[in-house]
Amino acid sequence: MKLKQLLIILLVMFTYCNPIQESVLVDTDGKKYLVKKYGDTFWMTENLKTKQDESGNPIEYYFPNDDSTNMETFGLLYDFETASNICPNGWKLPTNGDWKRLLQSNGGNVAGIYKDSLYWEGEVNSNSSGFTVRPAGFGNNGEYEN
Repeated sequence: MKLKQLLIILLVMFTYCNPIQESVLVDTDGKKYLVKKYGDTFWMTENLKTKQDESGNPIEYYFPNDDSTNMETFGLLYDFETASNICPNGWKLPTNGDWKRLLQSNGGNVAGIYKDSLYWEGEVNSNSSGFTVRPAGFGNNGEYEN
């Protein structure tokens, strides 16, 4: 049975940390990311864009819609193994419990306050939380969708 691989959308939002209280995080490429606290957890508010691991080795990544100009807006897409290994020091991919706590920190399942007010076709979102979730894409078993 093949092990399913997932591309991580919005790695930034999937990256989570508790002990470090910072407003800006810098990745291995020197790119800066805004960090905000929701409840008792700190989250990155944009997708990760790194192209190398902490040792400076190139990693596998994908551009949303196979278009490099999308990187600045949507970040990069990674397979699950890569995403699990490139989180900045002290950070990790969130668990389902982390996501539940995020939603509960603003009163429950109110996803529209976390989604960017642009890019979500057919939806009206406020992004009043400043979390800025953007639909970058996903993958499964080596097939990728945007």
